[in-house]
Order: sequence, then structure tokens, then C-alpha cells
Amino acid sequence: MAGAARINKGIALIPDLAMELERRTRSIDLLVQVTGKRGGQQGRWEAFALERLQNCRLQGLQLDPTAPDRAEYERRFRGALVLTPYDPVKFSDNVSGVALDALLNAAPIVATAGSWQAGLVERFGCGVIMERWDSASLIKAVDEALARWSDISLGAVAAATQLAVEHHPLHLARAVMDP
Repeated sequence: MAGAARINKGIALIPDLAMELERRTRSIDLLVQVTGKRGGQQGRWEAFALERLQNCRLQGLQLDPTAPDRAEYERRFRGALVLTPYDPVKFSDNVSGVALDALLNAAPIVATAGSWQAGLVERFGCGVIMERWDSASLIKAVDEALARWSDISLGAVAAATQLAVEHHPLHLARAVMDP
């Protein structure tokens, strides 16, 4: 889970996922970027979620309080399932840079129904959509994604190809240069 740890980006759902994976004694890596939302600061709800995460004993859990450099950021997408369990109301039409970066790197995503990212999942078959914005739906979506890994990985590759064309920087340059 990349990006700043924010409630509207689903950080409060992650402790329940980690604890469920721990309960199942499932061997899985879970990397969560836990940088602050404003100048490194956390709000009280984010702090509560992060405290719950820190108390989790999932063997593969890694909490990263730093924003990685570009090379490390891109490396994190290799072979990853990227969690974007964002608030469907606040992200109904907001572009998610994390989801776009994930798909441009051919990494499947988990997205919340009603979010911008869910539209990408529907369009490309590049992940799984959570039915509701809650931890039970996130856990179910992660399970489904792992069970359908081959299919959603192929969808993520197709998304990478198409989105690279659609979001190529030359489009912006042409728009600025054309009168």
C-alpha cells in the first residue's frame, strides 16, 4: 500500500487485513507506506490505525515511514498486488496516482466499488473491486485477487500498454503547444 497513510485512502482497513493474514498464519509480505499526510503529521484516526498495525505480528509486515525515491517506488510494484481501498465518495472521480503508477508497472490493484480505480478494473480486468468500503470487503478482495492472479496480471499488462499510450507526456506537450 503506497502513498501517505490517510483515512480516506483506507489506512484504517489495513490493520484488520494484517491481523487476518496473521490469524491464518499465511506467509505473505505486506508493505505499507506510513508517511504522514501533511508535513509528516498524522491525524488521530491515522495514528490509531498505525498503532493497531504496529501491534500486529504478521511476519511479512513492513511499515515504511519514508517516501521512497523514484527507483525504489517503481521497484515496489514488481510482482505486487497494490491496495487502493479508497473512500468511494471522495475518490469517485479523483485520479489515483498510485493506481495509475501500479498499472503502468503492470501491477494488479484492489479498488473500492464506485472509485475511479474501480473503473480501470472494470475496463481492463486488472484487479478486484471491493463491494463495500470496509475491512471484510478488503480481505475478500485480496483473497479473490490471489486466487485469480494469472487473469488479473494479464489485465494489468494490458492496462499498462494502453494507459502508457493514453497518458504519454507528449499529449500534454501538444496541448500546451497547440494554439
